[in-house]
Amino acid sequence: MVISAIILYFPANILPITYLAKFGNEKSDTILSGIIFFILSDSWERPFEPAQKLYIDFRRFDGELGGSVILQAMWWIIQTADDKRLITNQSSIVIPTLDDSFEAYVAAQNTALEKLSIEIAESYINALP
Repeated sequence: MVISAIILYFPANILPITYLAKFGNEKSDTILSGIIFFILSDSWERPFEPAQKLYIDFRRFDGELGGSVILQAMWWIIQTADDKRLITNQSSIVIPTLDDSFEAYVAAQNTALEKLSIEIAESYINALP
């Protein structure tokens, strides 16, 4: 194991392992040069603050095979500048599964999440001036 680590240490620090394209500029880095670039470029900071933020508190997201999937959530959208809530809502979505397979259960979960997404988007659009 130690011999493998020693053998692979040199290629990992000589050959590029990451490729970054930012604003048309491309850069490749080894492990060490990537860490140095990341630290020096302040890449962990956001370049801007979003105007609004969405928060979702899932209260329930479960169900039964051959039964229904239940999604219950509280969600709100806030104005980032002043932390004012623009929208506060509660969603309760029930989607029946088509049969008792895991595929049908996952499909019902997907449909429930899709309905929640649509509900949030429509509420946001309706709240716009």
